[in-house]
Amino acid sequence: MFRLIYLIAILIITIPAQAGPASAGMVEDCFKASGDKSIRACTRLINSGRLRGRNLAVTYTQRGYGYRNKRQFDLAIVDYKKAIKLNPTKHHVLNNLAIVYQKQGRYDEAISLHKRALAIREKKLGRDHPDVAASLNNLATIYQEQSRYGEAIPLQKRAMAILEKKLGRGHPDVALSLHNLAIIYQEQGRYGEAIPLQKRAMAIREKKLGRGHPDVANNLNSLAAVYDAQGRYDAAIPLYKRSLAIRESKLGRDHPHVATSLNNLANVYQAQGRYDEAIPLHKRALAIRKKKLGRDHPRMADSLNNLALIYQGQGRYDEAIPLHKRALAIREKKLGRDHPHVADSLNNLANVYEGQGRYDEAIPLHKRALAIRERKLGRDHPDVAASLNNLAIVYRAQGRYDAAYDLVRRSVSIHSNRADRSLKAGEKGQTQELSHVRYVFRNMVGMAWNLSSQEPSRLGELGPETFEAAQLAGRTSAGAALSQMAARLGSGNSAVSVFVRERQDLINHWQKLDKDLIKVVSAPEGKGGAGKADLIRAGLKDTDQKIAQIDARLEREFPEFAELSNPKPLSMGQVIKLLGPDEALLAYLVTPQYTFLWAITREGIRWARSELSKKDIEAAVKKLRTGLEMEEVDEEKLFDLKAAHKLYKELVGPVADLIKDKKHLLIVPSGALTSLPFHLLVTEPPAEATPDFAGYRNAAWLLKTHATTTLPSVSSLRALRVFAAKGNAAKPYRGYGDPIFNRNGTEGKGERVARAYSSYYRGSVANIRVLSETLPRLSETEQELKAVARSLGAPTSEIRLRDKATETAVKRDTLKDYRVVHFATHALVAGETQEAGGQAEPALALTLPNKASTQDDGLLMASEVAQLKLNADWVVLSACNTAAAGKPGAEALSGLARAFFYAGSRALLVSHWNVQSDAAVKLTSKTFEILRQDPTIGRSEALRRSMLAMMNDRSNPANAYPAIWAPFVVIGEGGIQSGRKAAELKPLRFTVPSHASSPHKTKLIAINPTLKGSMPLPRKNPLRPPLAAKKMPNVSYATTFASRLSNRSDKTLEGRYVVQIASHRREVDALAEFDRLQSQHPNVVGDYQVLIKRADLGERGVYFRLRIGLVATKEEAVRLCAAIKAVGKPDCLIRRK
Repeated sequence: MFRLIYLIAILIITIPAQAGPASAGMVEDCFKASGDKSIRACTRLINSGRLRGRNLAVTYTQRGYGYRNKRQFDLAIVDYKKAIKLNPTKHHVLNNLAIVYQKQGRYDEAISLHKRALAIREKKLGRDHPDVAASLNNLATIYQEQSRYGEAIPLQKRAMAILEKKLGRGHPDVALSLHNLAIIYQEQGRYGEAIPLQKRAMAIREKKLGRGHPDVANNLNSLAAVYDAQGRYDAAIPLYKRSLAIRESKLGRDHPHVATSLNNLANVYQAQGRYDEAIPLHKRALAIRKKKLGRDHPRMADSLNNLALIYQGQGRYDEAIPLHKRALAIREKKLGRDHPHVADSLNNLANVYEGQGRYDEAIPLHKRALAIRERKLGRDHPDVAASLNNLAIVYRAQGRYDAAYDLVRRSVSIHSNRADRSLKAGEKGQTQELSHVRYVFRNMVGMAWNLSSQEPSRLGELGPETFEAAQLAGRTSAGAALSQMAARLGSGNSAVSVFVRERQDLINHWQKLDKDLIKVVSAPEGKGGAGKADLIRAGLKDTDQKIAQIDARLEREFPEFAELSNPKPLSMGQVIKLLGPDEALLAYLVTPQYTFLWAITREGIRWARSELSKKDIEAAVKKLRTGLEMEEVDEEKLFDLKAAHKLYKELVGPVADLIKDKKHLLIVPSGALTSLPFHLLVTEPPAEATPDFAGYRNAAWLLKTHATTTLPSVSSLRALRVFAAKGNAAKPYRGYGDPIFNRNGTEGKGERVARAYSSYYRGSVANIRVLSETLPRLSETEQELKAVARSLGAPTSEIRLRDKATETAVKRDTLKDYRVVHFATHALVAGETQEAGGQAEPALALTLPNKASTQDDGLLMASEVAQLKLNADWVVLSACNTAAAGKPGAEALSGLARAFFYAGSRALLVSHWNVQSDAAVKLTSKTFEILRQDPTIGRSEALRRSMLAMMNDRSNPANAYPAIWAPFVVIGEGGIQSGRKAAELKPLRFTVPSHASSPHKTKLIAINPTLKGSMPLPRKNPLRPPLAAKKMPNVSYATTFASRLSNRSDKTLEGRYVVQIASHRREVDALAEFDRLQSQHPNVVGDYQVLIKRADLGERGVYFRLRIGLVATKEEAVRLCAAIKAVGKPDCLIRRK
């Protein structure tokens, strides 16, 4: 058995018979004892003068091994050389001396000896002997340390092939070879190739050596390092922790390998900004290494470097610099001046100087680091991209924008090329790796803006390039899901579509298994379950094989799949082709310093920068949402019209003249902007920040001039309009609503309430008792669903209510047959479920079963939504907060929205905050009614008109407040569905305003797009979580506003009377009667608003009184009552409001 560095030959020597028992004891101690005892015994044997030839050589070899273990390398070298002189062809001794030279960094001498040992072994033992594999491995490790990966990889592969052939695929030595090859791939940044090798090596070692073996700890550490490099910290941390626990248990708390685990775990905490947790780990690792390895060991340099990085991150530059300098000196001395670790130290020291403004000292260090990395790692390595970016930052600080942009442009090229290669190879961690380097794409945009100030003539080049870089920086999970849906529907072949969907499901399954495996192997020894890990690994292997089979078929039958499922950024010319004559696309990129905007129409393009930083945007959005998410009205927290106008000036004002005649705005938001419907922005300065209701109604909302649609990404425009433009589902509509939450009839006390409540779980399924006590019934949704069904010409049999609105029914229904799928129920967002200690996953609430099961617990989770098979033009989620993020801190379009895109919807109607039930019914019903009357206007325009109708509905003055009318947005395809003609590409005329002349904080640039192609790159290469909705008070949201603001003047509040025409035991019956009356006699009641009054009459029970109004005068109320009696409703009463 060989190891990464050590290869020990334990040879039995023979002592002449006359040596006696004393000599036999010395032999025993020399070869079986350890440490100083072994060295003393071997020394006595050597000095006895009784050993000759082979026996003396073996004793020198054994003592040399003892010296080597004590890191007394000079003494070890003397003994090994004596042994070689006595026996020049003994390959074991040659190997051991080479290892000592390797430890001293004397690589040329080590390589020569390893090659000599390899030649001897091949000649004496044959080319496929395990000892030959050991020599190949040892030689490869030296090349690896020198970053000579092209020479190391074939040696490791040959060693692995020999060991698999001679020892079997499950032998521990095969695991070591797999591990070593994976390390090389990892150092090259080839993470997709490294991970499966590490997993296979760990499986072998756990099976053969046990879960608590130090070699298993090595694999855990290495696998965690890959996840760490990809930014997958949640996966890396538990693996690092288990590796540390094994090493402390098996090797002792002050072993150098323990220091390695401490160092690596601290690095992850450091990357997460958890400095207080990282510093003590680094200091403990430093102390261990200083004690065990010496002050000048390369591992000491690692600890010094990492501790310096923390001080650097805290701005403690004076403490960081001496540590960086000492680490650099050690690495240059021990590893050589051209080693990649030396480049790391140069880079880090240069970054400190840059932070201090010492640019002339930083630049030569960055240049030297870049040269080393290019030479040793290759020109397309991620570390090369990092060096290019860092040097560009220094040039930018000096005002050398041209040089800075050229460097960052090349850095972006490396990362985008790596992304392309990863996607083609099917690597499953690629998206996370790309998101880990978003800062490079953001830097490119910022540096291009700086360069445009110096060289306006380059605007035609810079604008299109940065537009595409911004798309890479802003990739979201919702955008990816929409692209995958388009790839499936865009094949035009039903059989291929099935395979594409199967592939998507398999990858989701693979990712789940991968997470499960990490949990199992991260568990402490005795708690993980080796059998369970084996089952998961078998599942991963089987899934990999199935994906490979599907990929082979897709390559033959649908070669465009790769492009569709993982699209490249769209060029400005491609966007123009996809836009209608009345459309404009506004794409945003929020960075830590600025917010950038690209506005594109058929007639022109503009690129603008706002001075609002990421923190500014988050604060502005939070301020506006505070006035929309209140549990009850707070005069000091009402929606601020002046703040909405200020944000409009920053985000839309710079391009207002370009888009003023465009009726439909396609918004691609970024960061916290994904949490804000743009129709809430105010285009003109308001008289008051928080006016009366009339003031809100009369505000210059963007809604009044433009319909808006949210796109998860720019590339989703092409996905929707080219590849998934039209569905072929045969049936118009399927709806689910009025689910039963409590069969005892105790839910929903009081009048209507907003639809969001904290959720609770019992284990992995919902807690039926708590949900039934919490969720009120939504009986009004029956009328909402029926109204929508009528608008679409669908029979009421397509509506699933009460006992039929179950999770089981949703999963069993053939939903791919429906063009519109509608859920009118409560939504539980991720923040709520997590706060309650449950699943951090959003869900829709359906009828609760008598007993919860994994198949049906009444909550349709986002992960279950993703498993549905849809082919829908539109999914309507008339519930609360359905645009919320899948987890706190994620982009706000990645919750249920992402899941429904994945399942196969082209557009979604979702809400951004708690929806008042009456408003939800009216907004959704009215939207579909408007679409029925004019199908050509598009979904977003229909929603716009519905919101305006709600705003202008004076039956309740609170309807003018934006929390009531503004929660819904259309995500996906919201434009006109037919008759769109592609734009002709023709030269566009632009002006280029002076940067200094603009009085606005934003700087504007008009640019001429590159219409024919995409970004001409050399193709070698924290969002604030949505505020979790809390349980609303058991009163009507609209009534709360009316009562709490009754002292505010509102000239439109004139209604004083209502007319009561019926009373029913069930609210749904009262609504049904009004629906009949309105449809039969629209000239009598069509202009009035329905009002339901709940009356608790004690022992007589609860009644729901059907009233209509509001009526300004009693005389008008008398006339209305007479008209109602004339059409057959004699029980008409007039009541003062």
